Amino acid sequence: MLRLPQWKPRFVLNKNHFLSRVKLSHKLYVSFGLVFIVLLLVGGMGLFTAEKINESTEEIYEEHLLAVADMMELARMFESLNSNVASALLGREDGMEQQLSVIKAIRQDMQHLVDDLIGTWEAEQKENLDTFITLWNYYSDRLDQIILWLEGEGNVRTGVTQRDVAISYYNSLLLPQVNTLNRFIQNWVDERKQLAQQRYMGALQFQQQLFYILLGLMGGALVIIILLSVFLSRSIQKPLSIIAERLNRLSQGDLRGEPLEIHSHDELGKLARSYNLMNESLGQLIREVLHSAEQVSATAQQLTEHTKEISAATEEVTTAIQHIASGAESQVNGAEESSNGMSEISSGIGTISTSIKTVEENAREMAQHAEQGDISIQKVKAQMQAIGQSMLDAVQVIETLKNNAAQISEISKAISDISDQTNLLALNASIEAARAGEYGRSFAVVANEVKKLADQSAQSAKEVTQLITHIQINTEQVVQQMKKVNEEFQTGQSVVATASQQFDNILSAAQHVSQQVMDISTATQQIAANSAQVVDKIKQTEHIAKEASANIQNVSASSEEQLAFMQEIQASANALSEMADNLYQLIGRFKTS
Repeated sequence: MLRLPQWKPRFVLNKNHFLSRVKLSHKLYVSFGLVFIVLLLVGGMGLFTAEKINESTEEIYEEHLLAVADMMELARMFESLNSNVASALLGREDGMEQQLSVIKAIRQDMQHLVDDLIGTWEAEQKENLDTFITLWNYYSDRLDQIILWLEGEGNVRTGVTQRDVAISYYNSLLLPQVNTLNRFIQNWVDERKQLAQQRYMGALQFQQQLFYILLGLMGGALVIIILLSVFLSRSIQKPLSIIAERLNRLSQGDLRGEPLEIHSHDELGKLARSYNLMNESLGQLIREVLHSAEQVSATAQQLTEHTKEISAATEEVTTAIQHIASGAESQVNGAEESSNGMSEISSGIGTISTSIKTVEENAREMAQHAEQGDISIQKVKAQMQAIGQSMLDAVQVIETLKNNAAQISEISKAISDISDQTNLLALNASIEAARAGEYGRSFAVVANEVKKLADQSAQSAKEVTQLITHIQINTEQVVQQMKKVNEEFQTGQSVVATASQQFDNILSAAQHVSQQVMDISTATQQIAANSAQVVDKIKQTEHIAKEASANIQNVSASSEEQLAFMQEIQASANALSEMADNLYQLIGRFKTS
């Protein structure tokens, strides 16, 4: 009798006390949730950086660059105004009216520009604003007086014209005011340039800090994603490889090896525990089958031996009956010998009855063992179906993994779109800086830095997309591995189905043998009754002896029928022995030691 070895667990799929209580689906949800949070953090930081740089750029452009350009335009108009005033003072009389119109138009435009600039001055520049307004009002009043003199006619006194008074007034009062306003405008432009430079340096420093923070976040995100990828790949692929290898050995009939020790409660842990239960049940089934096969073989041998004994006894009974029939006419003279012969017949029939009872008990026990083997086969079938369901659950979890990887790929694409929009914003800023000319150089530098940061964000999103693609490839490999596991599982089901069919054949044969034994027992009882009647009839008269001769013929016919039954039983015993040999060959495919 083959015995299965005592197994000691060695294969360990997971020993972590915390992760062993988490299902595989929950691990996947948590992992992809962390990746999603990291991507949101990186994307949010990128948007925050772009927004801050955009605000700094707008501040430099609107509050400083545009103001400098307006002040330069004011300086140009002021210079043009003074030039036209000088031309009017020194020009010919015939062009005076047109010259004054130009002066008034330029002065009106300057007043509008001054009003606009006053609204853009900051609170800390209130003192400069008051000074500028005072200087401008003083200049305007003096200019009005000069215009009045130029528009007038005649002489102020003998030899002195109103133009001469206006020229003297311009040289003594207005010209110093012009120089003062020019210096004020130049100083204001210099202050604005210095303030713009300070704001630019502050924005550049802030941009560098955000760049390093964003770079650190992207590096941390890559490390987290790589660690999660390695963890998920190992926690799924390694246990599946071990289970697939064990199922492959099981499909080949090899039950040797240690069971899988499981500490985790996820789907892979359930699959491994189901495998251990199936392996144990199949091992127990094989032990029971081997034990039943030994009993069937022993019973077949005993049945063959008993049928040989019964056949020999039946032949002796038939021979004795034939002798009695041939000597029926001299039965009266040989009554004593007939009586002795019939005693021997009764003794032989008693021996046959005892042997038939033994055969009937063995046939009943063989049928019980065959039924127990069939029940064990049904248990194994149910266990195989449970394993199949666990495999389907694992396939559904892997499909969820593929869908989540596709969602992360869409998020990476959205980050790339944000980077493209940031590039477009930087391009627009560069165009505005080019329009501003020399005063837009600092703004152009900031725009270039924004473009570099957007390109780096796009490159990081591309790397994340490549990593997600790698995860999807690993997931596809796991799906292929699950298909191989399913093929090995189907092979195991086929082997169990074959064993179940063999047990059905054994059970049918055992029931057939038991029925035949019952028929032989009934016939033996009839022969015993007839033999008793023959013994009684021998002691009667010659007339009764003739009737006994007829009864002996009946006994001879019954003996021939019994011999035919013995031949059928012997054929059934031989068939049962062949089935036991076939069962040994089938069980021999399983390696248990």
